[in-house]
Amino acid sequence: MVVHLHGTEMKLLEGIAARTAVAASLGETLATMPSAVITANQTDRLLDAAQTELFRGTRWSSWRHGAFWADKLRREALVADHLITVSPQNRASAISMFGLSPDHVTSIPNGVDIERFCPRPRTPGSRREVFRRALVDDPQGWTETQPPGTIAYTEADLDRLLGVDDDATVLLYVGRFLDFKRVPALIRAFAKARSQFTRPCSLVIWGGHPGEWEGEHPVSVADQVGAEDIYFTGWRGHDDLPAGLAACDALIVPSVEDPYPQVPLEAMAVGLPVIACASGGLLSMVNLDLRRPTGWLTPPDDHEALTSVLAEVVNNPLEMTMRGANALAHAQADLSWDGLVPQFETSYAHATERHHQR
Repeated sequence: MVVHLHGTEMKLLEGIAARTAVAASLGETLATMPSAVITANQTDRLLDAAQTELFRGTRWSSWRHGAFWADKLRREALVADHLITVSPQNRASAISMFGLSPDHVTSIPNGVDIERFCPRPRTPGSRREVFRRALVDDPQGWTETQPPGTIAYTEADLDRLLGVDDDATVLLYVGRFLDFKRVPALIRAFAKARSQFTRPCSLVIWGGHPGEWEGEHPVSVADQVGAEDIYFTGWRGHDDLPAGLAACDALIVPSVEDPYPQVPLEAMAVGLPVIACASGGLLSMVNLDLRRPTGWLTPPDDHEALTSVLAEVVNNPLEMTMRGANALAHAQADLSWDGLVPQFETSYAHATERHHQR
């Protein structure tokens, strides 16, 4: 048995461990926390500053089965004949977290289907058709208190999104509304960068699984800073993503310590440059060859730097096009699933050998 261990599971286990420690400090478990009555005096006396912040920012009912999932994931990792992780960072974490032999864990980066994710010609009205479907005909945006479809748009909104002559730069975020994804920070940086733009520009937030968010809700943040030029598509199927990426000009991945996100690979295969945080797995996919940059990297949680980069990208369309071309060449040469098959075959061979030795 070969287990493919993703960064999401690693983040889940880390989150369970941190919240289990908070609950234990308060004399509770994850199962009892949702119904426990915790006073401010208890938290001040028993928790440090970081634990107090975690306590206040956690919806405890969502974590009540954490012990079960932590045990399940650990058991499956330990009985596997071989593990595959998506980045060297995840490999080191898995070895440490599960007490595994380094020989039993291999790091193989994710690949991308370069036939499905590929450049698409931009014909008159093609971008409008994509966004009409995602924002007007089938809206799925949602708020803290209202369901998918609550946030809907009109043809007039499409005029603002794309510009009068369909020449607006469209920046795209794709993903969930988890804390490490830093979507609120992106929205604030975009709002601050608006005054520096010399060209029309819009930000599309593509994703956010219904009812799932951590920390501030991105829609609420957009309302605070002014939601003009910020559009929420809600959660879309993966089949919609190739056209969605092709309708945009650059992908933004503000995540901090994101293990190895898939969307940047798909964006590069479509020909988009990637604006990313210089941490986690993103360091293994963006700007690997400084002579042929495929995007821009900003320091983690440096909001001023992100604001400056957004303005630089929007105001320099030729540079954006050049880095997008580099990203496409990198994806086609190095990121295809077909090119990664030999590494998987080697891992399966290791698994088979170990299985017979047990």
